[in-house]
Amino acid sequence: MTQEIHEEILEMIWLLNEQGGLSWPKLRESLPELCTAENMAELGRSGLVRLQGDAVELTPEGVTRAREIVRSHRLAERLLKDVLNMEDTRFEEEACGFEHNLTPGIVDSICTLLGHPHQCPHGHPIPEGPCCRETRSMLGSVVASLTALRVGEQGTVAYLNTSKYDRIKKLYAFGIVPGVPVELIQRSPAFVLKVEETQIALEQAVAEDIYIRRQTD
Repeated sequence: MTQEIHEEILEMIWLLNEQGGLSWPKLRESLPELCTAENMAELGRSGLVRLQGDAVELTPEGVTRAREIVRSHRLAERLLKDVLNMEDTRFEEEACGFEHNLTPGIVDSICTLLGHPHQCPHGHPIPEGPCCRETRSMLGSVVASLTALRVGEQGTVAYLNTSKYDRIKKLYAFGIVPGVPVELIQRSPAFVLKVEETQIALEQAVAEDIYIRRQTD
């Protein structure tokens, strides 16, 4: 059995556990081609899964591995949707490929870039990782929408979360491009952003699309 098949089965066990419907018949029904008796026996010998009758249980080692796989998948979904603006019909399929190739260090980097999100685009919880626990006491996210900043807070533009060409063109014309330093001057009645020596007033709908990498000590 390949490592990828291992991971697909572990991920499905985690998902069924979340839904409260984990059992051997349900698992076999969900992944009929992968959840063969031979593959499950191999997972058992690897110390990742315990089988007893119709009961299926992840071992402590299996829980750790399944959590890593699910976390990689759901963070990949957030990255593909939020940063790359990938259509809903595509990001799920692409994320399936990502999850098998991301190392823990890269996964933590993606999590930090996205501001340690709590849910995937489908609303399912994203298991936290070491980077989440290390930054739990920090105010806000490393990267956050302009609307989340406090007046006087500074940072640099990380990305523009919009696929609207006219909006991107307008923001670029204002000099609001990835990498440029900015400072939030005002939040109401409009968001006023200082870009170099220019102050620019933005509607909330536009400000929500601008993601800022906040300054950290």
